[in-house]
Amino acid sequence: MVISIDGMSGTGKSTISYLLANKLHLGCLNSGSIYRCIALKIINKEETLENIIENIEKLDIKFINKEDKQLVYLDNKDVTEEIRKEEVSVFTPTIANNQELKKGIRKLQAVFVNKGNIIIEGRDIAVRIAPNADYKFYLTTSLDVRAQRLYKEKKERENITYEEIYNDLKQRDEKDIEDGNFIKPTDAINIDTSNLTPDEVIDLMLSYIK
Repeated sequence: MVISIDGMSGTGKSTISYLLANKLHLGCLNSGSIYRCIALKIINKEETLENIIENIEKLDIKFINKEDKQLVYLDNKDVTEEIRKEEVSVFTPTIANNQELKKGIRKLQAVFVNKGNIIIEGRDIAVRIAPNADYKFYLTTSLDVRAQRLYKEKKERENITYEEIYNDLKQRDEKDIEDGNFIKPTDAINIDTSNLTPDEVIDLMLSYIK
């Protein structure tokens, strides 16, 4: 079984994908974590972007689902917390806009999908990566709710305001659409998560999955 989950930043794709994968005993591919791992390698001066693009098939990234969270391994090292650091978060969008890197990562994503038994999330998954997925979901959430969620998550560890997060999300949405990074699938099941808990979203998805 292959399930694709698409949506803008902050719609809960990663959380929902992980929870649903645990429910169905499937693998879970977090597309954003691939970019974060590459950013980490560059920050640590382990690789150049050019070298990574040339050898993208050798990138060693593994996703392991635990009861409480998903672990990300890069070169057999647990980098789950490291790739969420502010330095990596700030740098990742810089490399994420590189078109050659995008092509390479899409090839990696396709390899995971072709193996089957996986849930994969992102901004263009159902259209570009898994057009033949058994189930396709598209998550929407109001910009205000997305900003509130991210603010609640970040305010304890970052000196940031709600307004800054709101404006950043708005600009990111506009850029994703303009650059073609985001493609809304026309044949997906739409779910508005604005007023739903993660468990409620999962229950709704399971009602569609046979």
